[in-house]
Amino acid sequence: MESMERAVQKPDTTRVREPDPYDVAASEIIEACGGDPHNAVVALLGERDYLVGRIEALEASVSWGFVRAGEAR
Repeated sequence: MESMERAVQKPDTTRVREPDPYDVAASEIIEACGGDPHNAVVALLGERDYLVGRIEALEASVSWGFVRAGEAR
């Protein structure tokens, strides 16, 4: 019986768990959108579309003449 008790490990509850930064950011975004998760998702989709547009504009402005061989676009 003693060996069985040693085999069972209790969870370490002494360590302080840091909050997940994504949970904190998600809460802040929802709060900024008046507490409505739907509005938060719509805002994030709009931001994503904006960033995709910026990436496409930057890609179009890059000179591909210096790209290494084998990495042609």
